[in-house]
Amino acid sequence: WPIMYELVKMSPVLGLGPSNYYLYTPMYSLLGWFVKFNSHNNYWDIAATTGIVGLGLFSWLYVELAAMGWRLRARLQDGFSRGYAAGALGGLAGMFAAGWMGDWFLPFTYNIGFPGFRAAMFAWLFLGGLMALEQILRNDEQLAGSA
Repeated sequence: WPIMYELVKMSPVLGLGPSNYYLYTPMYSLLGWFVKFNSHNNYWDIAATTGIVGLGLFSWLYVELAAMGWRLRARLQDGFSRGYAAGALGGLAGMFAAGWMGDWFLPFTYNIGFPGFRAAMFAWLFLGGLMALEQILRNDEQLAGSA
């Protein structure tokens, strides 16, 4: 992480570009070796590739998804929908933790590779389902209000 901090400092606002920090890692000694490596942390990856702006926007998305799920959990009436919202919130919390521990919810080609997209896409599909549930509830409330 100290090396990742140095890489982020190279271009802190907009980052080094998609997958570019991997090419800069051999400039720094990692236990005496000058090799290409990845951070094993999604948040360092985002900060290095898209800068503080990208990390801020991603954090905003994360907070908005969590807030939407929390609001939905209280507003939904039937069992499946409430369970889905609770499960999506749990998945979001799991994604947040996994990003710190080296699992990739946004896989890059130089770490887990394209096969990683197969595993990462399910969490994002569930979050998309949460957004769809919010739209369904909003439409039902509008129809009930106009009747």
